[in-house]
Amino acid sequence: SVNGVIDTRYGALMPRLAVNLVGPHYFDGDNQLRQGTYATLDSSLGWQATERMNISVYVDNLFDRRYRTYGYMNGSSAVAQVNMGRTVGINTRIDFF
Repeated sequence: SVNGVIDTRYGALMPRLAVNLVGPHYFDGDNQLRQGTYATLDSSLGWQATERMNISVYVDNLFDRRYRTYGYMNGSSAVAQVNMGRTVGINTRIDFF
């Protein structure tokens, strides 16, 4: 990941980029349910408004890469769960003490 801090007269801006690389793996002991290698890119931009207040916006899985997060065999059928996809949000933190 790459993190930065940019000081401004309105508070610090904190950009971040992270690459998550996951190698191939199997979900079952018989090595039939395989998830191949995949990578995702996460980004965020935080703003340290005051010493006690931080606000950030983020995008996880920026390119909406789909991959299996879980799988199992049900008799002769394979069942798998797929990730949530791209996630966008806002985090806030206020320290009162």
